[in-house]
Amino acid sequence: MVAIATIPTIPLCANASTILPNPAPMDFVITKSTPTHTVFLRCEISETKVSISKGSILALPPSLKDPKDDFAIVTGHGLKGGKDCFIQDFHGNNRQVKGRVYANNYKAGTDTDWALISFKAIKGSHIKRYKLESYVSDTELLNNTVISFAQARGLPQNNQNCRLALVEIPMPKESRSLFTHDCNAIPGQSGSPLTQNINGEDKLIGIHLGQIWTLLSPITGSPGILRYMRPFDEDMSRDVKTAIRQLQAE
Repeated sequence: MVAIATIPTIPLCANASTILPNPAPMDFVITKSTPTHTVFLRCEISETKVSISKGSILALPPSLKDPKDDFAIVTGHGLKGGKDCFIQDFHGNNRQVKGRVYANNYKAGTDTDWALISFKAIKGSHIKRYKLESYVSDTELLNNTVISFAQARGLPQNNQNCRLALVEIPMPKESRSLFTHDCNAIPGQSGSPLTQNINGEDKLIGIHLGQIWTLLSPITGSPGILRYMRPFDEDMSRDVKTAIRQLQAE
C-alpha cells in the first residue's frame, strides 16, 4: 500500500496519509538507540502530490559491498514520479534515488512487485541492514509462524507481532499463492520489512505488498481484508544480486 497525499494549503491535523511540503519524516527524530528497521521512500508526483512507501536497506557480502552507495528493496509500485524519489530516515538523512531496477516481468500486486534502488550511503549504525545472503530457504516452513512488523502508525521499529499464512489469494482474473499476514497496516506501509529475530539477529522474511478485500476469505470463510507479502527467498536474493551488479555497472 502506497500513500498518495495531496499537499494542502490549510492547517493540518495528524493524518497518516497527509504529507507536508517539507518531508514529514524529517519532523520525527528517534532519540532511542534502537536501530530503525525501515526507511521511507518518498516520490514527488507533482507540485501538490507525493507518494510515501517503505524500504529495507541491505547488508552486502564483501564481493558486492560499495562504500559509496546503499541499496534497498522497495515495492515496484512505490516508485513514482520519474527520478524525483528520495530515501529518508528518522535521523535527518535525505538521499535522492540514483538508480533503480525492477523485478523481471514486474506487475504491481504480485510476487514480482519489487524493485532495487541505490542512493548515497547513509552513515551510522542507526539503521538495520538485512543480510542479502540470509534468505528464507524453505517458504513452506513460514506457514503459521510469528513475524514482526512496524506499527501501523508508521514508526520504523518492528515491534508489532503477527502471524503468517500461505493461502490462495483471489485477485482479479487470477489466484496466487502468497503469504498473508494479520499485521495492522495502513497506506504507506508497502515495502515494509517483515522480520524474525533468529539467534539475536533480525532476519528479513519478506516485504509487505498491500491488501485486498475479498467476499470469501480463505482464512476466516467470511468477507474481510487479506494483507500479503513477498517472501525474501533464494530466487529473490539471486535476482537482487543481479540487480546490484547492474546498478554498479551503470
